[in-house]
Amino acid sequence: MGKFNMSQFKSKMNKIQRESRRAQQQLKNSVNNYNRAVRQYNSNVRNYRNKIQRELNRLNSSYSIESHYYISTKLVHETYTKVSDLYKNGNIEENLFNAIENENANNLELSNVVLNNEEVENYDVEIDKSNISSKLINISADLDERWKGALFSLNPNNPEVARHFCTSIREILKVLIDDGIKDNDVVSENPQCEKTNYGTPTRKEKIKYAMHKKGIDNSLIVEFTNENIENTVSLINELSNGTHGHASKYSLNQLKSFKKRFEDSINFICEYVI
Repeated sequence: MGKFNMSQFKSKMNKIQRESRRAQQQLKNSVNNYNRAVRQYNSNVRNYRNKIQRELNRLNSSYSIESHYYISTKLVHETYTKVSDLYKNGNIEENLFNAIENENANNLELSNVVLNNEEVENYDVEIDKSNISSKLINISADLDERWKGALFSLNPNNPEVARHFCTSIREILKVLIDDGIKDNDVVSENPQCEKTNYGTPTRKEKIKYAMHKKGIDNSLIVEFTNENIENTVSLINELSNGTHGHASKYSLNQLKSFKKRFEDSINFICEYVI
């Protein structure tokens, strides 16, 4: 039996204690990070739901003309309430429902901006910064350039801001949905799918096909996604026509609201459809 070495023993014990303290600190950091993420998530959820109720009340109390865009906005919210019941029964993944709530909140907020010419203080929105470039580049570098061009046009001094911005967004949606989801693929998957008067699959059928590929097969989620995209198209038409307020005369905060609505919607499509 070897001779006991007190110095080596103390060195090993010190090493074990250091490693133990390091492990405890790492565990503490992990718990703190988790708790911070949970608090942030819960805060976002409360903000979305408060925002939805606030903006819905404002829209109902101050606007009564049933324009196509107004009707579309209400349809998105009605479909959201059906999806909300799915979530309450545990039939929808939490991150997806969180994204759907955000879409509906943005939809109602921007409806008040457009239909009632309201102002929203979007302090956290940087109008010239893209938050979706990495996702768009993965699909097409041209898509990213179109989006950056759309952001460049969002200047209160640009007299053609609505036309320039909406032209870019319309093209992005066309590339993502109409061109990105091939008609032949949809028909091959389901020859009995609903078709347009031109014999091609409807946008809803394309969305259903693409979301199925993502593992999302719930018809209500497909319905919400379709209504939400229809709403963005209706919004494009509303802004392009200058139906409400003074055409192309928008404040910086209003332009930030446009940017947030379209950017989050494109992000939703990239995440859960394409």
